[in-house]
Amino acid sequence: MDKITLILTSSVIAAIVSAIISAIVSLKLKQIDYKNDYYKEIISKRLNAYQFLENQIAVLKSTVLDDSDRKPYHMIFSYGEKKLNKFQDNLFLAMSYSI
Repeated sequence: MDKITLILTSSVIAAIVSAIISAIVSLKLKQIDYKNDYYKEIISKRLNAYQFLENQIAVLKSTVLDDSDRKPYHMIFSYGEKKLNKFQDNLFLAMSYSI
């Protein structure tokens, strides 16, 4: 009878210890997954902001010459105030993604 109780006791203790260890490991893995998902979100936001900024730079790169004084200026200023405001909206969207 003593052997059976000893075997059952050691089996129960082993099951409890393995359950505790698996719970601890599972919690640590969940924390790591949460951090990884958080970093993925941050990188996604940064990539969106970089895309807006890249569009801004592309628009500002193009220049034209003024007919009257032959001085170069950015093409965005030749489209008028409405296009300039739309251009600034993209800039504000890029700034809204800042962290």
